[in-house]
Parts: sequence; C-alpha cells; structure tokens
Amino acid sequence: MTERKDYDLEKIYKLSQFSHRDVRGPYQIPVITVTKQIPIALINFKDAMRNNVFNKFVHFYLNDGEFECVWRNPERYMNRMKLFAGILTPDYSLYTDMPIAVQVWNVYRSRVLGRMFHKSGCKIIPSISWSDSRSYSFAFDGIPRHSVVSVSSVGIWREKSAQRLFLKGLTAMIEKIVPLCIVFYGKIPVYDFGDILVKQYIPDTFLWKKNLSGVYYRER
Repeated sequence: MTERKDYDLEKIYKLSQFSHRDVRGPYQIPVITVTKQIPIALINFKDAMRNNVFNKFVHFYLNDGEFECVWRNPERYMNRMKLFAGILTPDYSLYTDMPIAVQVWNVYRSRVLGRMFHKSGCKIIPSISWSDSRSYSFAFDGIPRHSVVSVSSVGIWREKSAQRLFLKGLTAMIEKIVPLCIVFYGKIPVYDFGDILVKQYIPDTFLWKKNLSGVYYRER
C-alpha cells in the first residue's frame, strides 16, 4: 500500500497535525513550538483534572497508562489544559528493553500532542527522555535549539547502570539542544551544567516523594 485511503487513520495517528515540512530527523519526528516561560510550579495531569490551581504547568510524569486517555481523545482535554499556565508534553516511557520501534512511537506521540496543545493555545515545554545511545538518533528531534526543556530523574537512583545511562543521555541532549533552561523533575545529579539554568521541582505524588532521597537543589 503506497497511499492512505482510510481517513480514520488521520484520527488514529494524528497525521493531519503536521505536514512533511514539519518533521525532522531520520524518523520524521514532528517539530513543536515551545515557550521560554519557566514554570513557577508544576501539577500532575491527574491532579490538574480535579484541582483549579491554574498558575501551574501540567506535567505527565506518571505511569503511561494514567494519561493514555489523552492520546486516544486529546480534544476532550484541550479546553481544560488551556486554563493552566502551560503544559509539559506527555512523557511516554523509553526503556532500554523496549523495541526501538516502540521508543520512536512514544517520542512521536509526545511531539504530536505538543503540537496539538500548542495549536489549542497552550504554552508548551517539551519533556525529553531517552533510553540508551540507540535512542539519541530520535529522542531529541523536533525540539528547537536553545529551548526550555524538561527532564525527570525519578526512578534512576536505585541502580548505578541507570544513573550512568541517564547522565550519558543528559550530555547528548545538552549537546544537541543546548537548552536555555532545564525544568528538572526530581533529584538533580552532580553534574556540570555550565551556564544552563536548572530549576528543580519536587515530585508531587506520594510514591515518588517517598522514594526521593538526598535531593540536590541547584539553581543557576
């Protein structure tokens, strides 16, 4: 099959949200438009659906299943999300034992929803994640250089190998994007960020607060 005939695919894959001019990299990841505004505070998606604290940016540092509903029916949530100060794009998981095809799909979904939220009037900060070096060829695509970006270190502190992978990916991301500011969700590692502004936000779910130990606060 060389041409799309079933127009329901537009809804399933959100293909109408971008054109061939709006993608970057070998995997054609959609480009998003981002804000340079730095959040004063964050609120997770679940709490944002029931609490009217609209001066915060909504984040999706949750289990993927807790916000899969947003991908299935994003229009349902657009009006609610527009009330908040901004959105950190959905953070779909990238694990080293995931097939690369799944990892690319998750990056694709995050960027597409970022485009959709931006078109609806939301201010957007991209959430960036990676697995190992294989993911570097797509994990940072679609994000303009010198952007405000967000990363999370939650879940990496129990294993030295996970910490090493995180730091290697952090270096690769900084080299590719050269961010103005990193919105850092969780413990900040000992790392030379140079002139990059780093703003820490403490996890706001009970489980993650419980597991967060030895927080390094650093603001440059």
